[in-house]
Amino acid sequence: ACDKLAPRRYKKGGTINVDANIVEEVVDEQVLQEALRTLFQRCIVESNQEILHIVYQTWCAVLERAPQEAVAAAACPWINVWLCLMMQPAKVAIDHSLVIVARTQPERSGKVKPTAADPVVAVEDDRDYIGGKLTLTASPTDHDAGVVRARSYAAKCLGKLAMIVTAPQASYPEGVETPLEGFCKLICFHLNSKSATQRLCTALLVSEWSQADATLTLPDAITVKLRESVNESVYFDEIAPLFTRMQAEAKDLVATLTKNNAELDASYTGYRYYCS
Repeated sequence: ACDKLAPRRYKKGGTINVDANIVEEVVDEQVLQEALRTLFQRCIVESNQEILHIVYQTWCAVLERAPQEAVAAAACPWINVWLCLMMQPAKVAIDHSLVIVARTQPERSGKVKPTAADPVVAVEDDRDYIGGKLTLTASPTDHDAGVVRARSYAAKCLGKLAMIVTAPQASYPEGVETPLEGFCKLICFHLNSKSATQRLCTALLVSEWSQADATLTLPDAITVKLRESVNESVYFDEIAPLFTRMQAEAKDLVATLTKNNAELDASYTGYRYYCS
């Protein structure tokens, strides 16, 4: 399976590209699912842009060489998880239950339990972060750029996947929810959130989806919600703690000034009334 999913690379104009024809057709759903999960999580934790480009090209090659039904069966159970990984907060470790983790234990020759005489071995931090571990020690500008880059490539991968999964299929019986309907519900759910990160990632996904499929006509539910999102004023969750802290400090300041009989402008009447 690994040999089938290992595309060759060649350089053209200084850029490493992946030849989709080298990837053999993948029909086994389990192999396809594991391959897609591995590629996507690498896209999330990778900090090198050249490698990200190769991961995206490999992702596209695998999707193009697999039947549509197999892609839908392998990817649909994980689309929501992948979207959540794309929305992962910066500098917060990724939950390993959502990704494939290679667990290997070094063999201990001749010893069952460690003793005090054994040398102390430093335990490597196996936590993963969006944009890669290397960006954690970088400057704030480079760290933010790494996170945005990871989310952008993740959106490109999901946009390409959405084009294939939501394509009309004759095999779905009437009355059964199609992948397009389920995908639209997922998009609208995240657009209803008050999280700026959720809305940003969802908008990136819709944008990449429309670019991947030139003939795409967005469902009315998504179109209406996108227009509402553009026109509404939202108190985003990301600024709530800072705003609440600033509001509390402002009230404390006004209360202190009032207690010391300081003359306040009439615009502070509301604060004086609240603090009294």
